[in-house]
Amino acid sequence: SYLGEILRAEGLNSFDVTDISSLTSATLSQHDLTILAQTSLTSDQALTLANYVAGGGRLLAMRPDAQLNGVFGLGAASGTLNNGYLGIVGNATFNGSAPGQGLTTATLQIHGSADQYSPLAGAATLAQLYSNATSATPYPAVVGFNYGTGQAIAFTYDLASNVIYTRQGNPANANVDTDSDGVVRTVDLFQTTGGGAPWVNRDRVPIPQADEQQRLFARLVQQLVSNVSPLPQIWYFPDTAKTMLILTGDAHANPISYYQNEINSLNAHGGKITLYLSIGGSLTDASVQAWRAQGHEF
Repeated sequence: SYLGEILRAEGLNSFDVTDISSLTSATLSQHDLTILAQTSLTSDQALTLANYVAGGGRLLAMRPDAQLNGVFGLGAASGTLNNGYLGIVGNATFNGSAPGQGLTTATLQIHGSADQYSPLAGAATLAQLYSNATSATPYPAVVGFNYGTGQAIAFTYDLASNVIYTRQGNPANANVDTDSDGVVRTVDLFQTTGGGAPWVNRDRVPIPQADEQQRLFARLVQQLVSNVSPLPQIWYFPDTAKTMLILTGDAHANPISYYQNEINSLNAHGGKITLYLSIGGSLTDASVQAWRAQGHEF
């Protein structure tokens, strides 16, 4: 279901979600595109999907079952890569479109496992797997292939779980005071013990890694569907705004004057802020309610 959440976040809301157990040829034929979450398949399900693509269907899959390798142009397997990276190939084309054009060409983290396959002749590598931030492998992270009269694109890792882990941190650190400062905080989910590498590569902090991978996914959806019919996509921000700034503040026992000075500055620019209160402080309910009435939140 999280792939559906990603689609909605990308402004694509014209879709149905169904369990793999309900998969039928009739259901597939009623849709312009099928998106397959990471899951194992029975031989009958794999055959149904292969026949669907061969007959002109469009399939976009996350770390697909090996039974479908030929559908996605994936050849010899070379094991798995854990917690590697991917690099979007900005000028790579698949059926005349370059889905990575304009997206970052810096390598992006993959939290989890990716399958390593050699691409078959005719397969288009749209993103490359990297063993670390700088070392490319010969294996694709995203691959496109024309199978029969249909089109198939595969992520060789699971985009959905990677987006979750990138944004929400290491689940192994849940409720763990990783930095031993006596407080369990959100930052503990992104830290490591013993001087290990942080959960998010600090050299990639300026890049919204999860967003860039979502953008690639959304572009692939648009590319596959637009060959059949237009697919409306809702713009991310209000009206014609090209960007938004969402302000938050972290407060630690600051006097009321500190809050008032900051809020005065924000009000002068028409801005709003959410303030997180932590460890004490001398705020009064009356002050907080007055600021909330001005559009700020606590």
